[in-house]
Amino acid sequence: MSAPLVVNTKDGACWTRRTVTAGGIALYAPEAVKTCPEFVMATLEDLAAHGIQGSADVLPMPVGSAPVSEAALDVAVDGLAQYLRVRLALESAKRGRREARAELHTAQAHGRTFLEQRNAHANELLELRPQLESARALGRRVIHAEQRRAELEAVIETHRQDDAARIDRLTSSLREATEQIARLESDLGGATARVAELEAARKQTTAHVEHLAKTLIARTEDLIAAEARVAGLEAAQGKALRRTVSWRLEVQENDCWWDCGQSADSYPAAQDLLARERAEKPGIGFRLVCRTTTDTLPGEASSYPPALPWAKQLDADDLEGFLADLVDAASGDDDLTTLAAVEDAIGRWRVIAEAQHAHNTAPGPDAEAGEPS
Repeated sequence: MSAPLVVNTKDGACWTRRTVTAGGIALYAPEAVKTCPEFVMATLEDLAAHGIQGSADVLPMPVGSAPVSEAALDVAVDGLAQYLRVRLALESAKRGRREARAELHTAQAHGRTFLEQRNAHANELLELRPQLESARALGRRVIHAEQRRAELEAVIETHRQDDAARIDRLTSSLREATEQIARLESDLGGATARVAELEAARKQTTAHVEHLAKTLIARTEDLIAAEARVAGLEAAQGKALRRTVSWRLEVQENDCWWDCGQSADSYPAAQDLLARERAEKPGIGFRLVCRTTTDTLPGEASSYPPALPWAKQLDADDLEGFLADLVDAASGDDDLTTLAAVEDAIGRWRVIAEAQHAHNTAPGPDAEAGEPS
């Protein structure tokens, strides 16, 4: 159905079809307006919105020229202005709607693109989630390893400092030990020389002691033989004497020698006694002392006066010391020197005996004159 050529609206305006768009839409303009732009023209739908009173497919034939009043022209101009305003607003609204639709389409396209990208990213994240978990676990292990490495480095540093201090102490100790070894080697050299000297001195002393022992044994045997000869001579002169030779064992205590109460009648037996005591009591000094006792046989009288009557005035300790000095003095060579030593020992102990006797017989401070104490 084609669009009518004339349309009358309820407001009394008459609209005529001026042109048709490429889309087949008829555009109308007021009849009184001779020239009108297309963008302000109205469509049939726009006129229907104002109310169509009538329409015609042909233009009416004018009967004659009737004058148009000024009021009608004003009404037509006002209607046209109102129409133009409405048309402009409508065109602006249409343009805004088109722009809004375009923006909506653009926004929808962008939204779809964003959703597609988001979905793609979500799928990628879903695919990467195992790798992410592995990476997180690896990160935790790396962090733990770093912490452990820091702890180990701290421990290593502590041990390094301790080892350095220990190495310094060991180096100092090694240096001191080396110096001490050098000193000990020096002292060892001196000690070796001293040991050699002492060994030589020991050998010399041992030889001297052996010589003295042999000499003592020989002198003892000579003394026994001499005493036997003296006994024989005295027996030949009518004297009956008995001489007894014994070896007494003495022990050392506080730089003094004391009789142990053990004796032997012969020198070999005395040596055995000495060796046995030294083995049983190591670290204690022992020695052998020769004792000679001369007395008269019972029932016989000596024709000689006592040679040493003052010796009876000595106490037991002094008598023992006198006899020991006498034996030592008589153990020399058979010459005048030995005789002089014997005489010197006898004279020294005689003075001691007489002084002791004088002290023992001296009167006391409370005794009367002429009375001994």
